[in-house]
Amino acid sequence: MQNDSAYRVRTLVEEDIPQIVDLFNKNKVYQFQNGAPVTLEDFCLTLAIKETSHFYVLEKNGKIIGTTAFFKFITFGVLPVNESYSGFLLIDVEHRTGAAISLLHKEVLFDIVNCDFHTHFTEISRYNKASLTLSKRNGFSKFEGSYEDMNHCYLLRSLLPKVLKAFKFTGDLESKYNINTFKIIEQTDKADISTLLTEISGKKMVYRCFSKAYYPFDIQLDLFRLYIFKENKRYYLRCEFYSEQVSFVKARIGNLKYVKLSRKKNQIEIKKAPLNFLIQGVVYTDIGEIRVQLHYREPTDEKINIQLNQSMLSYRLVVNRSNGSLFFIKNDKAFIEDTYLLFARPEEVKFLVEEYENKISIRCIGEHLDIYKVIELYPNRLEAHYYIKEFPAENKEKVLKYGMKILEQDYLIQEEGATFPYVPGQLPNELDDFVSAHQFKTRDLCYLIISEKLKLTYSTQNPTSNQMQYRPLSFIKLNNFRNVKIDYSIKFEKKATQNFNIDFREFRAVNLNWKSIRNLKAYTAMEDGAVNYRLDQKRRSLFYRIDMEEGKLYIGDSKNRMFSYKVLEFSWSCSSRVEAWTHDAFYAYKNKGPIWEARENILIVDRGKNRYLSITAEQGKIYSFKESNKIMIRCVIPNSSDSQQFIHFRQLKREEENDE
Repeated sequence: MQNDSAYRVRTLVEEDIPQIVDLFNKNKVYQFQNGAPVTLEDFCLTLAIKETSHFYVLEKNGKIIGTTAFFKFITFGVLPVNESYSGFLLIDVEHRTGAAISLLHKEVLFDIVNCDFHTHFTEISRYNKASLTLSKRNGFSKFEGSYEDMNHCYLLRSLLPKVLKAFKFTGDLESKYNINTFKIIEQTDKADISTLLTEISGKKMVYRCFSKAYYPFDIQLDLFRLYIFKENKRYYLRCEFYSEQVSFVKARIGNLKYVKLSRKKNQIEIKKAPLNFLIQGVVYTDIGEIRVQLHYREPTDEKINIQLNQSMLSYRLVVNRSNGSLFFIKNDKAFIEDTYLLFARPEEVKFLVEEYENKISIRCIGEHLDIYKVIELYPNRLEAHYYIKEFPAENKEKVLKYGMKILEQDYLIQEEGATFPYVPGQLPNELDDFVSAHQFKTRDLCYLIISEKLKLTYSTQNPTSNQMQYRPLSFIKLNNFRNVKIDYSIKFEKKATQNFNIDFREFRAVNLNWKSIRNLKAYTAMEDGAVNYRLDQKRRSLFYRIDMEEGKLYIGDSKNRMFSYKVLEFSWSCSSRVEAWTHDAFYAYKNKGPIWEARENILIVDRGKNRYLSITAEQGKIYSFKESNKIMIRCVIPNSSDSQQFIHFRQLKREEENDE
């Protein structure tokens, strides 16, 4: 990598770790809820669990002032080996200048050609306008699979790695097209094809590519256009010559011999072409050569979910064929996910499912990879065992993860003799980006899902902890895969737990200040959840009617039954100290903190204005978070004739409190 005056960007070495940990703690990033600083053990285990492939440091005069990294694993799961997340972006507060961050981005950006991934993802808070602007310049944009998570972070995607790896200039062309001037101007997505308009040395270049391809299938610049196209179920390679400087093109498909494209014969048919093939080419010009790589990889339509014939208690079982997870379904909605072994897998991996009496086999097969997961079903528990038959040799030191997710927030956690509700951002003591090493212990962990009156007990012989939104997350270091032991069990017990432990007899109703409820919107939706998986979803606006005397807001009927839910969205004006009741106590909102989920009813208290707001959405859910001087609220109810089509508001006062 290059030097830039006093700055230098390089990759991490072991001796850097204490200085990086000090940098994180100084800048108060990746701090746990209990205020404990990040330790060396936390840092090293986090890098291993996240499968960090590249970690960069920015130095100024020999002192580390910034970091960024590429890795495979986040709370939403793990990527294949040929894709990557990025994160850990930090510039020390004392050196936070445009020059520092620009150099770090620039150097890492052009090192991507040496990395083994073709697609790059990152999560950025929608409140971080500077990072969103910078990420757009570096090729990140929303795409079909984008989401906004409960921490208000967008998942963004960049196809820049496959673009930068697609061409290489030689000779005088290298100075004519200076790679240091490369930038993305615009990106558009249609179906599975993305079109990128870029600029290099003031000249436009256009690329078209499939999302899962290593390289574009179409490259166009001012000298020529080389592309693959499909016509009448046949595939062709074509070159259009735009400049007299271009002499001819030599190209080969896979390991076949090179063929020549010229102005007289500028197109060839690619015979017996599969849906996935690579082309290497050399464009010969008067002033140098341009080496080009194309990849045509059409998406494959495959059934995602496999409905199993067996069940656990009253829950249907479904296997996701894209990642091997076992889902527990009730009323067509998944609420528990039992993950498959989590690690960066080959892209071409397949999951095969076989059912036997009281037994399920899920096999993961790919290049140098063969893993069996056998699940034995009993009346009130399941036992899972992994058998690793083959594993890639280069991954023998890999840390493998496994665990469970509860896909709603309405549950209690039992941990080391204590029982407490799940309150995102406060309980348990966890982060999405970092793990706390000392919390991993060999023990049983229990969960009480209130709406289901269900107690789950998770048991395994490996270190386990409630971290990164997994309930729990376990890991094992893979030294010799033939001797690895990965077993666990999940016990199911019916157990009633009271949902809302507050006595409303302590309160009396007062007149509701409707002026404090603002920005009302009603619309249709396809799903409910703290995470918005459908950023591009088309919303159908609905009318609403307010009955101030009854304290009810009626949402108009949606006769279009393809929409599963109706949504009422609004803000409630508040002071700085606002809390919400969760199970057994009030918990304070943090400004721009996580989205909290409540089932059917929420009670919010504004301490500064000494008032309580009760909101009821029968058979629905209520999502809320604080943004400056308002609480943002979203009520979601089923779009069905057998559910009440209104939201009930009540403003309350405690009996012992005096009126304002």
